[in-house]
Amino acid sequence: MKLFKYEDEIISSESLYENLSPYINKGDTLCAEIDVMRFGSLYSTEIKKNQLLEEIFNVFIKLIGPEGHLIVPSFSYSWGSTNDHKVFDIKNTKGKVGVFPEYFRKRDDVIRTKDPMFSYLIWGKRKKYFADVGNNSFGVDSIFEKVHKDNAKLMSFGLPKFDPTFVHYIEELFDKNIKKIGYREITEFSGVFMDDGKESLEKHYCLMRPIGSNLIFSEKKLIVDLEKRKLLEKIIIGASMVCISDCQSVFDTSYEGMKNDIHFLVEEL
Repeated sequence: MKLFKYEDEIISSESLYENLSPYINKGDTLCAEIDVMRFGSLYSTEIKKNQLLEEIFNVFIKLIGPEGHLIVPSFSYSWGSTNDHKVFDIKNTKGKVGVFPEYFRKRDDVIRTKDPMFSYLIWGKRKKYFADVGNNSFGVDSIFEKVHKDNAKLMSFGLPKFDPTFVHYIEELFDKNIKKIGYREITEFSGVFMDDGKESLEKHYCLMRPIGSNLIFSEKKLIVDLEKRKLLEKIIIGASMVCISDCQSVFDTSYEGMKNDIHFLVEEL
């Protein structure tokens, strides 16, 4: 199906599959951060939003096959300081990271992690395993620990840069086991958790940037080192690109970089 057009290029579900299939295998766990609207303009005004999103979903599922897993962020930041009513309803709270995650969240075959700040959506046979997480977004028993053990593929689909949230899991491990990083710290959040109408008051922990800090994530040094080692694939599609690496490559490269430069993953505002 024809999806987008950009200059003389037509981007279809078939061409997306052909472009990505050399880098994504059947049975892969694919952790994908997605912006579907950067590749070009819609090929036709007759294409409905859900039709477009389902076509893209079907491309991903065709790539990973029935034994694979698709994991997509649905970050809601529900218990953050900017929210007066700190409530996270695992089934009904909307994510704030784009239209594809919202389509994905509403599917009956997808489940969500119990994380009021950085929740993830999972499709696949072992979705319950991936969704069974603790109360620390980036720590022990987090989904990041699980995708690391699975050596999941990390994909930025349509984003202007390679920006995997997985790096905060790396920072937390480095902070706890190697050296204090200084620019992020474990922060406690509390609020109401809801599941099937049942409410409970709970606490949750995240490695967060302190208010007023002038250091923000930067992928620049990470990308240079990944490309130098041929551990990052960049596929130009229309007006945007897809970047693919894997958890172990990003972990090893970041750890080594941070040992030499504690600010390897950040830059000043």
